[in-house]
Amino acid sequence: MPVAWFLAVILAATLLAGQSALAADRLDGQSAPAADRLDGAPSPRGHRPRIGLVLGGGGARGVAEIGVLQVLEQLRVPVDVVVGTSMGAIVGGAYAMGVAPDDMERRLQRVAWDEVVTDNVPRAQRSVLSKEQERDNIRGIELGFRDGRIRLPRGAVAGHEFELFLTSLLGKAPLLASFDQLPIAYRAVATDIETGDMQVLGQGDLISAIRASMAVPGVFAPVEIDGHLLVDGGLTRNLPVDVARALGAERLIVVDVGSSLLKREEIGSAIGISQQVLTILTHQNVAVSLGQVTADDVLIHIPLGRFSVADFEHAVSTLPQGRAAADAVAASLLTLALDDAAWRAYLTQRQQRRDTQGALTADERLHIDTGGLAHVSPHAVQALMDSHEGEPVQAEVLQRDLARLYATDDFQQIRTRLVSQGSGDSTLVVQPVEKEWGPNYINLDVDLSTDFSGNSRFNARAATRNTWLDAGGLEWRNTFSLGSVNEWGSELYQPLDYSRDVFVAPRLDFRQERNDFYQNDVAVTTYQLTRRVYGLDLGARFGTSAVLRVGVEQGGSTATAAIAQASFPNLTQRLGNYHMRLDADTLDRWAFPSEGALLHLDLQSSRTGLGADSSYDRGDMEIEQAFHVGEQDVRLGLLGGSGFGTRLPVQDLFPLGGFLQLSGYQSRQFLGQRYALGRLITYRSLGDPGAFTRRLFVGMSLEAGNVFDRLNGSNVAGLRHSGSVFLGADTGIGPLYFGLGVAGNSRSAYLFLGRP
Repeated sequence: MPVAWFLAVILAATLLAGQSALAADRLDGQSAPAADRLDGAPSPRGHRPRIGLVLGGGGARGVAEIGVLQVLEQLRVPVDVVVGTSMGAIVGGAYAMGVAPDDMERRLQRVAWDEVVTDNVPRAQRSVLSKEQERDNIRGIELGFRDGRIRLPRGAVAGHEFELFLTSLLGKAPLLASFDQLPIAYRAVATDIETGDMQVLGQGDLISAIRASMAVPGVFAPVEIDGHLLVDGGLTRNLPVDVARALGAERLIVVDVGSSLLKREEIGSAIGISQQVLTILTHQNVAVSLGQVTADDVLIHIPLGRFSVADFEHAVSTLPQGRAAADAVAASLLTLALDDAAWRAYLTQRQQRRDTQGALTADERLHIDTGGLAHVSPHAVQALMDSHEGEPVQAEVLQRDLARLYATDDFQQIRTRLVSQGSGDSTLVVQPVEKEWGPNYINLDVDLSTDFSGNSRFNARAATRNTWLDAGGLEWRNTFSLGSVNEWGSELYQPLDYSRDVFVAPRLDFRQERNDFYQNDVAVTTYQLTRRVYGLDLGARFGTSAVLRVGVEQGGSTATAAIAQASFPNLTQRLGNYHMRLDADTLDRWAFPSEGALLHLDLQSSRTGLGADSSYDRGDMEIEQAFHVGEQDVRLGLLGGSGFGTRLPVQDLFPLGGFLQLSGYQSRQFLGQRYALGRLITYRSLGDPGAFTRRLFVGMSLEAGNVFDRLNGSNVAGLRHSGSVFLGADTGIGPLYFGLGVAGNSRSAYLFLGRP
């Protein structure tokens, strides 16, 4: 099912659908806010009524509510309490925090929604291991396995990126004993998934409260707050009119973004019928709440037509509809407006409350709560944090600490809450929450390619990780591949310190694949290559960017020709070498990066004293830099390899040819003792076509390189030149390329699923 369509159905089903018996729900903690009302100066009519703003849910449609806020500010309409559900909780929470509507619009225009909605952590913050798997074309969703059963996360999205988005929108969100302390008193509405009751959230961690209000079941993981497992508030109160009334609001401004029924021709499948039924139920849900709106209230309905609840990418474009809907009831809103002097007084008081709302200060002391950890060592948590138990909290340092904890791949959430002490002091509690589907994990993926000349490759890939096999963080890591490449790699990864920056790793690897052998640029046979290696590595990690390994390995390899002739002999080789490998990866995306760099360096020293058939040295290097030039993304790369004056055996010769490696020639068309390749790859986005594809690209490459001291043909002095044009797509199952290569009179075509 296309990703966007899937999200649309789920969001429509859960953000807005609810039970019609609203009167039976509890209004927990619904006493009027204890904080003073933001009256401003007296209006000409005398003491003004307490005004409540109700913002309904509606997924991406709810962003239009920012347009309503812009009009309220222009008309000088004060707000004393905000209540929101789902997207209304996000917009309302930001407004209650004191974020100006125009600032909300600017910040939302910069949001990478594909990362937020799919929980794609920025690559710079991801673990070294996850980047290694991505380079091996293993990108599939992480599943858990335990007691012989596959375990799934409670939501497709854990919500880490959503929390970062909220942090960027809200700024320094406070941890408060009551949300009445915000510049505008605030409540978020969520649903207890265990009991089905409505939960009105009015204290604690503001970001967690908003997350819970928009935790769409099946899409976002539930949020646990005070012992309640909470999901989207739209299930019980999508338009919380009664909640605002219970908070003491005398006049309400109610904003409804609505939903639209499908036309008959659009109900063409079981999915369409399900969506239509859920929308009908939504209308009934909203009808109950709308029946609670009185003649003294102002109802603003924003007509958004067929705009999708899942179209976050274009959600900011709905702000004009929000402004127009508010302008349509401007006469009613003006009855609530303040004069200029009273409005200035209101804004001044609101700003003063924002300045003293209780954000983190040096008075807060840190407490790291590791009592709930079942597998991860508490020592490992503390070793990764520059903030220490009992010390004053520094917000910037703490943010770096939380990023390090997430980069371990052990945690689904890092909870933070402020605990007030009787003396007036407070403690910031940080509580890491292990992945509930762990501690053993599996990732599955596939890749394929063809050159449209009969050479096709397909691989099903998997990576498994058994974690915390001892108190020091021992992991058993395995990679598998079946298809054109049959492979099993296994290692025991044993950290030597609690921060897991230094490790030792005994390993073994078996790999078998077939490659064409070219003689004078003609494919004359196929070799089956088999390699068996076991070794021991000592390594070091450098943050989330780089890993260095040094070690020793032994084993053997064979190359068996498909055609048994004297000119195509079978080859055997005993292996024994020292090696050093450095991988540094700061690319922002593995497929179609726009910034960052990649460095790969692999040095081997084969020695007969380690059991090898011959002594030789071998070095292989790749450097790549990505950057912007206007609307173009550019990658500059330099690749090369050498035997440093020694003679390499046939199995260790350097190949060249194939897509982006002299694209006009066939894969591995050239084999030699040395090689060099420079390339420029540039591409630009054609936008988001929707459905199964997040981005569509068109690009080209220019390449120059050659192998030297060639084995399988005549040597050519200087460099060979080649280039390509290609279409690329960042799809839900990985990057997809269709390319055409040219080099002189040589032409080639390629199709790849997975980065070449």
